[in-house]
Amino acid sequence: MPGRIKPSLADRVYDVLIECKRPASAYTIAGLLAARCGRVVHVNSVYRALSTLECRNRVTSIVSLKAWVANSSQYQLILICSECGAATLHPLADVYHRLGQICRQADFHPARYHVELPGHCCRCVGDGRTSSMNSPPSEVLSCHN
Repeated sequence: MPGRIKPSLADRVYDVLIECKRPASAYTIAGLLAARCGRVVHVNSVYRALSTLECRNRVTSIVSLKAWVANSSQYQLILICSECGAATLHPLADVYHRLGQICRQADFHPARYHVELPGHCCRCVGDGRTSSMNSPPSEVLSCHN
């Protein structure tokens, strides 16, 4: 259609991450984009788009999973189930405020704040009981089938 502006690859990558129920690797994102547009999407291009999105604070890299998720807030704690790979994001501005204080006292300038905690979700533990955290996660990125 003439005059129609195509969304950038970064926008399309972001859309895929919004729709994903689990953290997605660059290879997964490339495969999903290829299925949508009917042509090969190179992983290097996806990595560049992810880098752009990360600079704009629109995605977060989950280092331990080698995957990405769409951001819901600027400061996040990421809880990752080591068994099933479920990940939940929790906004923790107060914790990051304290981390900022520690960094300032040490005259350290972090590039970004990133906290991942591996463990086991209540579903994988099997008994349905969680530790002292009884409140629901702020954003669930994965669900069990």
